[in-house]
Amino acid sequence: MNLTFRLKTDAKSHVLSGPSLIKPDGTTLKGAADFDDIGNVWTIVVPEAEEGAWHWKVTLSQDSSKYIQATVLALPRDPNDAPIVTTVKFLAPATGVSPKDQNIKIMATVMKGNSPIRGADVVAYVTPPDISASAQEYELLDNGVGADAVSGDGIYSRYMTKFAGEGRYSIKALVKGGSSASVNNGPPPPPTYPSAGRRRRRSTDLDIKPKPCCGSVVPYDPDTAAPTGNFTRVASGSSLKVIDPPAPDEDILAPCRVPDLQVAELYGLDEGGSILTLIWTSPGDDHDEGTVSDYTFRLSEVRPDLSNKGFDEAPPSTLLHFEREALNQSGVLVPFGSSVAFNVTYKGAFTFGTEYLVALKAKDEAGNGSPVSNVASFFLDQKLDLPSWADELIKTIKKSNAEFFSQS
Repeated sequence: MNLTFRLKTDAKSHVLSGPSLIKPDGTTLKGAADFDDIGNVWTIVVPEAEEGAWHWKVTLSQDSSKYIQATVLALPRDPNDAPIVTTVKFLAPATGVSPKDQNIKIMATVMKGNSPIRGADVVAYVTPPDISASAQEYELLDNGVGADAVSGDGIYSRYMTKFAGEGRYSIKALVKGGSSASVNNGPPPPPTYPSAGRRRRRSTDLDIKPKPCCGSVVPYDPDTAAPTGNFTRVASGSSLKVIDPPAPDEDILAPCRVPDLQVAELYGLDEGGSILTLIWTSPGDDHDEGTVSDYTFRLSEVRPDLSNKGFDEAPPSTLLHFEREALNQSGVLVPFGSSVAFNVTYKGAFTFGTEYLVALKAKDEAGNGSPVSNVASFFLDQKLDLPSWADELIKTIKKSNAEFFSQS
């Protein structure tokens, strides 16, 4: 890359010795910086700068009333190659917002031209109104859950969940790319479907990681993706005025919505009823931070029962049952962003050819409930009519099995 470093000050006397750059190998770049006495700006240009972490140093006076401002411009060596650009912002009205009335999102974009960057490490630093206090850190994610709407689109997001009183908050983002970061240059080619025979999946085949659904993932082809190499970007965003924030001991933030609930398996019980295996990505206690405390699951044939308005008032027959101890021991109550699977029991009877709908709500320890999840659906294929001899054979096999196990 081609590197340009500039250092500006309001008083030349504040800079006791001009700025210098330290190369990735630890040696100091030779050559003095160019100085513009009209703008009080030092400039250092490094054509074809070495890959790695560069540092700068300068010696200043003790006059705290003076300031310096450093800027770095990094451009690709190939002028036709688009640079990696980062922006960051609060997704909320800058004129003022109360966390009690509206969720506040932090969003950073990491793009190379029009192509999203996947796998970058993005951290947002939110400075509270008391600038002497430590900045609040948020690890922004591009995973399609929580505050993030779409996975892999180069937009890294998180809900703002930490508040240090009323006032104006400022934000900046630090983005780093390494061996895991890549440029998404387009989706893979359309899949082909071999004419292989279908087989029934066993429980041991079950992948508990939720599959992409609901339009929540940008297609990605590793064969056309390009590694970014090592890079670092820093971006500053506009400020946000927070009014009427919650008190430190006040829990008003509910778990975030689950967007990827799916029904992975279904099997009937001999004593009646059925077991459903559900998979989803866990929400947090406060939006997408922390660990939830409880879940409610419902199954219905009509969507109004599973809406935000109708979920809590749906008939008792729509509840899917589970033992509280099983919930505690199943590894479902885990921090935000974890893939989980859980078995629930439906005590009713299913009808072949009917579509069934499933949804859930999460709850934190203060009783705050999340919005209703996406609605997962399934149906049972029509039962095949068997000839009478096949029915009799099945009955005989069942009877023989029962007699065998009763004797053992």
